[in-house]
Amino acid sequence: MKRKLVMLFMTIYISLIPLSVYAKRITVGENSQDNDWIFVIIFLVILLGLVTAAIIDMLKRKNNSCNNITNNKSNIEQIDIDNQETYKTIIVKLDSKKLENPDLDIRYVLPERIEEYTEGKVLDNGYDYLNDNEILIFLNTVELDNISLIYKLFKKEKICDNDLSKCSEMYYSNEENADIDNCIKIDYDDICPQKQATIFETGGRKPTKELYESWIGQVGWQNEEDKDIFTNENLIPLAMIFLENLPYTPQNVSDIKLMNIFMKEDVWEWKDTTGDITKYFLIRTYKSLDNLERCEYKSNSIKPFPLFPKLVEDDTPMDDLEGKKYYNHKVGGFETFCQEQIYIEDGYEFVFQIVSDEKAGLNIIDSGNFYFYYNKEQDKWKVEWDFY
Repeated sequence: MKRKLVMLFMTIYISLIPLSVYAKRITVGENSQDNDWIFVIIFLVILLGLVTAAIIDMLKRKNNSCNNITNNKSNIEQIDIDNQETYKTIIVKLDSKKLENPDLDIRYVLPERIEEYTEGKVLDNGYDYLNDNEILIFLNTVELDNISLIYKLFKKEKICDNDLSKCSEMYYSNEENADIDNCIKIDYDDICPQKQATIFETGGRKPTKELYESWIGQVGWQNEEDKDIFTNENLIPLAMIFLENLPYTPQNVSDIKLMNIFMKEDVWEWKDTTGDITKYFLIRTYKSLDNLERCEYKSNSIKPFPLFPKLVEDDTPMDDLEGKKYYNHKVGGFETFCQEQIYIEDGYEFVFQIVSDEKAGLNIIDSGNFYFYYNKEQDKWKVEWDFY
C-alpha cells in the first residue's frame, strides 16, 4: 500500500513541473503559443511512463502472488498425501443364537461403545446381515493392534447384557472395507492370553495334616524309599504340593499326584538376580499316593503353614499391563517375574512358583520368587529365580 501511494505522489509531482513552468511563462507575459505543444507532449510522456511502470509493478506482484499460492497449494496437497492414513478392517460377528440377550440395538450400541472405549482409534463402519441369525459389525482402524482394546472391552463389560468375549468372533484384514470372506479369523487367546491357575492362600484356617493338604515350609508325606533323603542331604523342606484334586493342574504334570520340594541352604550364596539354580533343589514326584507314610520334615528358617487352593481363570502374563496378576504360590498360569522375563530352553514348561511369603518368614533374597519348569519328555526339572 505504501508503495502505491509513493508512486501516485511521484506521478502527480513530476506531472506538475511542466505545468508550473508553463504557468510562469503566462504570468510574465511570454508568448507561449509556439511552445505549448512541447509542454503537453512532455507532460503526457512523463505521465505515460509512470503509469506504465506502475502497471508493470502490479503485474509482477500479481504473478508472484499466484506463484506463492500455487506453491502453497502444492505443499498442502503433498502434506495431505503424506499424512493420509490407510484404514484396515475389523469385523465383529455376532450370532443371535449364542447371545444371552439378542437385542438388535447391539448394532448401534456396540460400535458406539467401541469408539468411546478406544478413544476414536477404532471407528464405526456400518453393519450387515450375514444370514438370518448372524450380523456383522464393520469397524475401521489404522493400527490392527487396537484389536486388543476391543477384546479387553469385551472382557470388562457386557454389551446389551451379553458377554461378547464368549459369544462373538472377530476378523481382520489389512485392506479397507474388506468383506468377511477376505478376512482372517482372530484367536482370542492370541490377543490377550489368559490361563487358569491354582493359587494358594497361606494359613488362615485350621490344618488337617491329612492327604491332599499342601504345605509351605514342611513335608508331611513320603514313601519309604525317600525316608533318608532329608537327613542325608541336609536339605530344607520348602514345600509339599498335592496336585491331585487341585482345581487346576497343568497338562504336562497331569500324571503327578504329589511333589515334595527340598532345597539346599547354600542357595542363598548365589547372588545373581536371575539364573539357573536347579542344582540347589531336589524335587521328588509321586505318580501314586499308595503306600505313602507320614513324616514331619520342618525347616528352621521357614515357618510351616498349610496352603489352601483356589481356582482363577484370568491369570495373564506380565507384559499385559491391564491384565490380572496373581503374586501367590501358584500352580499353572504365568510367572510373576520381578525382573525381565526369563527365557527357558525348549521342552520345559512352567509348572509352579513359590514366592516370598511374609507369614511363613520366607524372603527369597529381596522379595523374590522361585520358578519351576518341567520337561515331560526327559523327566527333568529346571529351577530359576529372580528378585528385586
